[in-house]
Amino acid sequence: MKIFLCNDDGIESEGLRALADVFSKEHDVYIAAPKVQQSGAGHSMTIFRDLTAEKRDYSGAKEAYAIDGTPADCAYLGLLYLVKEKPDVVISGINWGDNMSSDCITSGTVGGALEGLLQGYPSMAVSVTRPEKGMFSYPAELAAKLLPYYLNDPECGNYVFNLNVPCGDPDTVKGLKVTRFDGIRVYNIEFETIQNGNTTTFRVRPAMTKSLRNAQGTLENDVTADDAGYATVTPISWDMVVKKSVTDLKYLEDLTL
Repeated sequence: MKIFLCNDDGIESEGLRALADVFSKEHDVYIAAPKVQQSGAGHSMTIFRDLTAEKRDYSGAKEAYAIDGTPADCAYLGLLYLVKEKPDVVISGINWGDNMSSDCITSGTVGGALEGLLQGYPSMAVSVTRPEKGMFSYPAELAAKLLPYYLNDPECGNYVFNLNVPCGDPDTVKGLKVTRFDGIRVYNIEFETIQNGNTTTFRVRPAMTKSLRNAQGTLENDVTADDAGYATVTPISWDMVVKKSVTDLKYLEDLTL
């Protein structure tokens, strides 16, 4: 198969290299990834400045490009302009840290995968929830093991296969759960404020805490299952419509505007 890789941690990240190492053993690998860290970029795209793509030598890849843009930029440019070979699947990751529940909205890893989906390709996002250096081989191997099951699903082109792996040690992973979202991730981000005349600079401090609001608290939900030691697969889509509310709000059509 032809595998297209992107990510949000940057082209030099350990997680991306782990994917390239594993998939290049049996497949052709193509890469378009950000030059620098792009975590939190979500599905944003650059439209008001030029973008550059630098071709690089990359172990395990047939072609690799470092782009000064977002993960979605990388997926878009890579799939439509840079890589001439049409891939069989897009894989984004491996992310340093989890991408579960409401975090998927701001996740650059998920954003890259969603752009792949919008361009018509089955797409997978892969993340490690408790990352440590040197621990990305197993998550990459697990992604490779699960990929055929995803591609065998006739609906694979309609959702992103969002895989979160608790850690890089297979002996401590209890199993796999297919899950839904599990509430809203709430972050307490501390800023140092620096005043310079009429300008206020907000400098992010390293300390950050997070909590989960409206948690469902079952093993059918991603954060709870992850906390219990399971790898999770959550099928996610671009469709953000609350379908029940479409029905509930139909009465608005009778209003005179």
